[in-house]
Amino acid sequence: MYNYFKHLYFLSLFNILLMQSLQSEHNNDNKAFYAVSSLCSHVEAVISDDSIDFFSQDDISILWASALESTATNKISLAMDNYYQASITNTPESKKLLIKSKSLLMDSWENLNPYLKQMDVENVVKIENQRSYLLPENSELNAPLRKIFSDPDILLTIKTFTKAGFVIISERPSGMVVASHPKLPGHLVKAYIESKKIKPNWQWAVYRCLGVQYIRELIKEKKLRNFVVPNKWIYPLTPIGDNEDLINNSSRMALIVTDMKLVGRTLSKSAWKTKANKTLIQQLYCILSHGYSSCCLGSNIPYTENGKSHDPYAWRKISNDTNLPRSAPRQ
Repeated sequence: MYNYFKHLYFLSLFNILLMQSLQSEHNNDNKAFYAVSSLCSHVEAVISDDSIDFFSQDDISILWASALESTATNKISLAMDNYYQASITNTPESKKLLIKSKSLLMDSWENLNPYLKQMDVENVVKIENQRSYLLPENSELNAPLRKIFSDPDILLTIKTFTKAGFVIISERPSGMVVASHPKLPGHLVKAYIESKKIKPNWQWAVYRCLGVQYIRELIKEKKLRNFVVPNKWIYPLTPIGDNEDLINNSSRMALIVTDMKLVGRTLSKSAWKTKANKTLIQQLYCILSHGYSSCCLGSNIPYTENGKSHDPYAWRKISNDTNLPRSAPRQ
């Protein structure tokens, strides 16, 4: 019972912080951006029948009103109509209406997000900035990776992939797999299996690296001690030209990431409910308010065994769909 009320306390604190931000923000689009972010989270909670939600119905009314004071009024208005129609009808069609509402909100979120626009213009387009996302030539990982990927058909099928020694941790519907390898201790490999996806998704890999870079810079700037991010590098399986645009590349590649030793979803949810304190919630709000948001804490901001020395309860923010530039594909 104590943990239940403690959890409600921190959710209420998060709600208060958000409402204060909405009331103090003078720019309508920025104000709407925060409102739409919260509405996305709320609608997702309703769709998934999550019993714990951040907002009351009065809060939701305020958020819709704030969201409508923006340049994305048309889509937000349609999203609101679908949302309230779903709440009134309460039929099998209600979920479809909610999903439509969320889709419209996400489109509006991308249009209003100033951080995505900034990333598009200042970082992604510049080819020279993309080079920093490649695995450094002096990395100790190069030697084992060259041996592992010496077979050009290693990514052809799941069978050829596992035959090379990979142990699959997760397999996504998109054809992307997350795997470990005994010759790569402390690291994981993310790659697309060609029998399930024809073209390697370089754009996805570049934006993943970019997202981690932005979160790491935010953590450093704001001194967010409770959040950590993995290192991520792209490992090309074939040589890349000096002036080649990585985003439009179609050659084979893999994404190398730090193994953060994540615990399971159940333990992550439990940690959020029982270990979160005021400082953590404030730092989470800082990340969310800068556009690096996720409505599913247990999955997208999971608990990790790699606790920092000054804080045994370290948390990890994974770059996800919501911190990708607008042109990035959703995975």
